[in-house]
Amino acid sequence: MKKLRYGLTAAVCLLLVSFAARAQYTLTALAPPPNPTFNDLWHFTVVRGASDSYTQFYISLRIFNETNQLKVKSNTVTLSLTVGSHYYNLTNLTGLQPFTTSYYDAALLQDAVNSGGQLPPGTYNLSYTLYGKAPDGDFMPLAEENTQAVVDVMWPPVLIWPEDGDTIPDPNPSLIWTPAYSSSYTGSIFYLLNIVEKLPGQSKEQAIKSNALFHSKRDLPNTFYPYVAPAPALQSGKTYVWQVTATIGSITATSQVWEFVYATSNDPFSYPANLYTPVTEKLDGGYHLAKNRILKIKYTEEYDVPNNSVLQYNIYDKDGIKIRSSLPPMNSQSAVIKKGDNFITLSLGTSGLNLTSTDDFYILEVMNHKNEKWYLRFRIILSGFIIDSPTQ
Repeated sequence: MKKLRYGLTAAVCLLLVSFAARAQYTLTALAPPPNPTFNDLWHFTVVRGASDSYTQFYISLRIFNETNQLKVKSNTVTLSLTVGSHYYNLTNLTGLQPFTTSYYDAALLQDAVNSGGQLPPGTYNLSYTLYGKAPDGDFMPLAEENTQAVVDVMWPPVLIWPEDGDTIPDPNPSLIWTPAYSSSYTGSIFYLLNIVEKLPGQSKEQAIKSNALFHSKRDLPNTFYPYVAPAPALQSGKTYVWQVTATIGSITATSQVWEFVYATSNDPFSYPANLYTPVTEKLDGGYHLAKNRILKIKYTEEYDVPNNSVLQYNIYDKDGIKIRSSLPPMNSQSAVIKKGDNFITLSLGTSGLNLTSTDDFYILEVMNHKNEKWYLRFRIILSGFIIDSPTQ
């Protein structure tokens, strides 16, 4: 009887020790990004809370399909985990390799796993297990985590033109995107084009989700759409947001969201002459009022610049013909550019430019020491010349 009690007590103590050891370990897997590769799945944190008898470790990843059939089992190399947190992702993946992998559906996953590449479309249930081994024992599970990865069954269309942020003068542009693609489904792909007007203060993402449709066209068989009647006419100075959704059968995939400004030569809004107007990488739909041939611009430098760095300024007419180079600032002190915001006043009259037309637009080109370019559209206003009150 004593032997039985002793043996039972020893077994209970051993079990308690095992539970205590396992409680010192946690494994937290981060949800994979959309359309993950096999290498993207190795993204987790392992925490060893205190010292114990375990000296060797490895992590096992088991991949199941959506009906929980095992498809792949992959183990890392043997690891030495010190007390503390250990974070693994693509940047230090070599510390887990080479993987030892067993395939239960070789035709489906082997190529993707071997290359670390894109998994076939589908939903995958992922099970991560941390194993540990004491010098006188076998590997045993210490922590486990489960999550899911979803690989879209279709690669979405990608918008091409008009480019995001473009200002276009054409009232009948052709909107263009790349074809959607599916490796698992065959058949005809049709596209839905949605266009909304962007309101002041909105992001393009807010606009496409919230605003009423300005124009929509469904069941498009091609990857372009000529914007012509009976589509509603674009209004000059307005910003439009567009997105394309591809459909094959019951499967859909949606493009990114882009915006463009439609602007004619009679843009309805302007920036006041006393405002330092930011130059932009792409022209917006407005113009700066250059009173008495004085331009006030704001240029923002994101990085440190060489000592005595200056900007170069060119002037183009509305047809894109250069009519002036090396335009100097009025104040020589404002010519030297520093990191951050730079407020610069340019004199068009003292530079020898004969810009007298109050009807035409001109374009200022600004170029920094890296040959990067920014732009501003402007119109001349002479003293006494009366225009409508500008609005922003």
